[in-house]
Amino acid sequence: MDCVASVIQMEVRPGRVEDNLARALAGVRAAAGWGSNLVLLPEMFTCGFDNENLAAHAGASERALSLLSEAAAGRSVMICGSLPEVSGGKIYNTAVAIGPDGRVLCRYRKIHLFRPTEEDRYFGAGESPGLFPTPWGKVGIMTCYDLRFPELARSLCAAGAAMLLVPAQWPSVRIRHWEVLLAARAVENQVFVIGANACGKSGDLLLGGRSALLSPWGRILKRAGARPARLSARLDMDEVERARKAVPVWEDRRPAAYGKAGTEQ
Repeated sequence: MDCVASVIQMEVRPGRVEDNLARALAGVRAAAGWGSNLVLLPEMFTCGFDNENLAAHAGASERALSLLSEAAAGRSVMICGSLPEVSGGKIYNTAVAIGPDGRVLCRYRKIHLFRPTEEDRYFGAGESPGLFPTPWGKVGIMTCYDLRFPELARSLCAAGAAMLLVPAQWPSVRIRHWEVLLAARAVENQVFVIGANACGKSGDLLLGGRSALLSPWGRILKRAGARPARLSARLDMDEVERARKAVPVWEDRRPAAYGKAGTEQ
């Protein structure tokens, strides 16, 4: 079954929840008008990393989710993006997937926190991968820095993911890493990878954009530049099986041998 997937690359202005949410919803409406089945928003799309005010922004997240649920149900489209969530006295960077009926399908708390920008100081770390069923197969979620950890992507795909969603706020200074890692995760796992990066200035940090949709062969189906953009591509989900038959990576894996690394021979 084909899936028409869209990415909303937008400026996420720190602390400007209403402005950010309005742009996100406008993007969702536009994508739905193109016939999209799935729309991916950037990481922390409601408020950015306005870290000193995260508790207040997290308090506004339920309203944001309510509006996204209405948009999803009203247009029969699936929506995913990350925003702050409070639970158990901690704030999490939580990616939420909302189904076309408006119900929440998955809440994934970012596992790997980027210590150079002190994410570990402001956020709790998630403990469980994000994987959920869709009409096009299982879909996994990795948030920004998670992309640097191939073991997470592999575990999601070993559990059946045919597509990986990557909401992000990746900086311009390391944008080449973003492009390489998106392609690597697609090629090594033979899955579709969709990356939605923010763009523009976030405080003193320039975000890189370059959001993209990639095939299981690592082919770029659509890619944005450094400015706000809306991308859409039709994904032939049968391509996952074709790629795996052509290059039988999954059949040729030998997990029992991998655990011997570092042992004396």
